Amino acid sequence: MHVIRNFARYLIILLFIFNKSFAGNTGHIAGVVKSVDTGKGMAGVLVKISGLDSTTFTDPKGQFQFLNIPAGNYSLVFMAPGYGKTIMLNVLVGMGQTWFDQIFLKKSSDTGEKFYIGGIEVTAEKELLPETISTTTQISSGDIEHIQASSLGDILELIPGQEFTNPGMENVKQIKLRQTNTNDAADQNAAFGTQIMVDDVPISNNANMQMDTGLNDGATYRITINSGIDLRRIAADNIKSVQIIRGIPSARYGDLTAGAIIVETKSGYTPFRFKYKSNPRNHEANFNGGFGWTNQALNFNINYAKSLRDIRVDGDYFTRLGGQLNFSSYFLNKRIEWVNRIYYTRIFDEQELREGDITETERSNRSYEARFSTRLNYDFSEKGRFSFLFSANLNRQNSYIKRIISRDLGIISTRMEPGVQEGIFVSSYISKLWVK
Repeated sequence: MHVIRNFARYLIILLFIFNKSFAGNTGHIAGVVKSVDTGKGMAGVLVKISGLDSTTFTDPKGQFQFLNIPAGNYSLVFMAPGYGKTIMLNVLVGMGQTWFDQIFLKKSSDTGEKFYIGGIEVTAEKELLPETISTTTQISSGDIEHIQASSLGDILELIPGQEFTNPGMENVKQIKLRQTNTNDAADQNAAFGTQIMVDDVPISNNANMQMDTGLNDGATYRITINSGIDLRRIAADNIKSVQIIRGIPSARYGDLTAGAIIVETKSGYTPFRFKYKSNPRNHEANFNGGFGWTNQALNFNINYAKSLRDIRVDGDYFTRLGGQLNFSSYFLNKRIEWVNRIYYTRIFDEQELREGDITETERSNRSYEARFSTRLNYDFSEKGRFSFLFSANLNRQNSYIKRIISRDLGIISTRMEPGVQEGIFVSSYISKLWVK
């Protein structure tokens, strides 16, 4: 009896020591699964730890947890009917620590898998046969984040065959699909052939009535006279996806000769995110987020960017200030979607007076763009949809150049009628030109 009692005592001590050592090498995983559309917790979502035989379902509040998971790097898999498959990578479980995060699922009929890496959504397509007959390139938000883009012009460098340059906004950026470089005057008309669509609204330069004021000096291009739009106006951090059609696009896009670029901006409920990028030439800050209710969602984005053309020269810079506000409403069990968007961008492209410049040159191109769009989609059947879109766009450009003009002696007269007066002989004068 005494031997049995001692054996039981030693066994309890060993189990206690083993349990302590095991617990010291484990951690916990917990989180909340929410719907992107409503922002509320989702019940019954299957959660699985990839590589371990551990699965669970979320409770009515969308919460889940895994206890005593060996320390290491894991991937979480989330599956729910109508939401596809979402994978979160790089889930680090530390010894004696609890990993916690919020996961947002969005309804989707896509067969691809969605990956979340550091808050960035990446979609892996599983399309066996293409649905379109034209040559297209799809760029997701994960690709945009990878290249640290500042504008749509930087994003389009991911297209095969495009020239790759350092991200920045010191020069006008335009797209050239199957065309030559648009910086040459003879080739600038080529940019007219590419249609830019932002949230189904065409963005064009057809109404640009500027004249050549000398703002483009051969080395620096500040305005887009007789060519396409300046892609620096469209901030990259608010773009969800970009589709480039290099083949023959649908007739719905119209007004094109060389392809179409379809841009979709972020909308609906999204987590709040502040991002700041900086290097010696470029500085950019972006803040975006969204609120979600049962049948409504509000999304916003604020962007500020500044780019120096030459860090050795003061007063030669490009500045962009922009914002976008989206309001979405849903009716009849989300068969009707009504989305309203307000967009505003302010541009300051300046060359201030430089010390030692004998021509005392000053240049500026200040402009703003305001756009409103409303779109109504009604899914009246499984394969039928009615869409209505209305948009209004306002552009204002103000160009200015001042410099000293030197030439041979000339005569300047102020007379408005024939006659004789004392002449004014000048060899140089200050020229100021505004185009509004």
